Amino acid sequence: MSNVQQALQENNLGHADLLIGKYFPKPGEEDLRGLEWRYLWKLCQGNEIFTIPFNGYPVNTVTFSPDGRLLALASFDNKITILDAATKRVLTRLNGYFTMIDSQALAFSPNGKLLAAADKGAVKLWRATDWQLSHRLEGESRAGNVLAMVFSPDGRTLASASNNKLTFWNVAAGSEMTSLQDPPPVSPGDHRLAYSADFKGISTKCGPWLFHPMARHSPPAAKTG
Repeated sequence: MSNVQQALQENNLGHADLLIGKYFPKPGEEDLRGLEWRYLWKLCQGNEIFTIPFNGYPVNTVTFSPDGRLLALASFDNKITILDAATKRVLTRLNGYFTMIDSQALAFSPNGKLLAAADKGAVKLWRATDWQLSHRLEGESRAGNVLAMVFSPDGRTLASASNNKLTFWNVAAGSEMTSLQDPPPVSPGDHRLAYSADFKGISTKCGPWLFHPMARHSPPAAKTG
């Protein structure tokens, strides 16, 4: 039981629920669960409203549309499930999602009309009106699997980061605008990209770049000291 308590203290509800479940008696076994077990079991229940079955595949990324009406969930079977947040109804399941767990591997455009998802060496863009593939963003300058991505505030540009490259895409045309080789590192499990409000800068977790995506030059060297 101490392991269950420790998992709860670490706010690891999933692990705590897994541990508490081991105390359920098997058919024919004596039920040894007491008040302590029942107290901890209640703490493990959480406050979820509903549950979506994923055939045993863990979910690794979740994002809401800007208006909150849609919920996109990516799972380890390389599928994306689109859910109506109000009715809890599954609208469709999309194929072709491949990346590690990260909140920036799945994103709606600011107007909610497109959904971008990281794939093997590319980014897929789906139309939210009919869930048909709009573009697969890939080009000669891409390098490795896409680890993180972010739309510009106006939704016209998408920035995607791989292990050693940052690429800017024209969303409407589905074409590459420019790219930067060997940007500040973006590694699995440590992905962060963000646009500035005036569109003129984009930052990684390692620090900001004063770089406009239409300019075809590298950003200035970071200041030290």
